[in-house]
Order: sequence, then structure tokens, then C-alpha cells
Amino acid sequence: MKKLIKKLDDNQRIMVYTALFILVVGLLFLPFCFIFSTVTILFSLLWGWLLGGAISVAAFALLVHQIYGLTAGDDKVRLRAAGLHFVRLGLYGVGLVLAGILLYIDKPYINIFAVALAYMPIRLFVAFYKRKAKV
Repeated sequence: MKKLIKKLDDNQRIMVYTALFILVVGLLFLPFCFIFSTVTILFSLLWGWLLGGAISVAAFALLVHQIYGLTAGDDKVRLRAAGLHFVRLGLYGVGLVLAGILLYIDKPYINIFAVALAYMPIRLFVAFYKRKAKV
């Protein structure tokens, strides 16, 4: 596993670490969902965390693809890469709107706050890598 991670560039490492972090937090939270099964908010927190984490990793992958496209010399590729910005915003919006609609129709299967909180780990890992690179 270490050899595989050493072959990845920094952006890919950040994606892998974030995905593993989101998965581990979800797996650590899972037993509480079954132990306290009468508390219905626990499953919605878990699903919100997993949905937000998946969207966060996908949006970061699109961001990396967008950066590589913007540094390319072809104008069509640059235009397509600029359009990925709106796709990333759309992904974030779809996650929050989906959770909001489910909350509005009184079916809170996905917690909107957990979705928003799950958008943050990727930013924390990027900040950690930036700080590590400066030293």
C-alpha cells in the first residue's frame, strides 16, 4: 500500500487520504447507529456524511482535472475546464438541495448539516499539505 501511495502525486494523495478519512469516520460511526437504533438522526447523519464526502472527493477530482486543463495549450480544453467550475458548484448544490428537500418533505434520510460538514475534510487536508510543503 505504501508503494502505491508513493507513486501518486500530491493531489491524488490528498484525494486518497480524504476518501479514507471519510470512510473511517463513517465506519466508526456505524456501530452507534445500530447500538442506539431508536435515535433516528444517527442514520441520517451517517448518510449525510457519506454523501457529502463522496461529493467532496468528486469535486476535488474535478478541480484537479480543471487545473490540468487550464494549463494546457488548447483553447477548447481550456473552455471545457472552465465549465468544470460550474459542474463542481452544481455538485455541491445538488448535495445540499437533496438533503434540504428531504428535510422539507419530512423524510430526513440525509442530514443537511452532515453533508455540509463532510465538504470540509478535503480543505483540511489541502491546508495540511500546503503547510507541510512550506517547511
